[in-house]
Amino acid sequence: MDKLEKFDYMGEIEEKLQKLEVYELFDEYLKELLVHRPDSPLDFLLDRLKMKNPVNRVFFMGAPGCKRNEFAGSIADYF
Repeated sequence: MDKLEKFDYMGEIEEKLQKLEVYELFDEYLKELLVHRPDSPLDFLLDRLKMKNPVNRVFFMGAPGCKRNEFAGSIADYF
């Protein structure tokens, strides 16, 4: 493989990693490692990668009386 082919191949890999959001996933898991500080980091990461439905958290902000509870309940029912 010459230098030009190698450069094109590396570009394709970079594009694929961006499309699959690998960098964002790595960043998220690294933050979780720092927060949770598990005894076995490798097992912790493997368990996270095996999760099929990761937990998503939504925060509702607003002035008092803006019906945050109702909106949160509606979204919870939907999902």
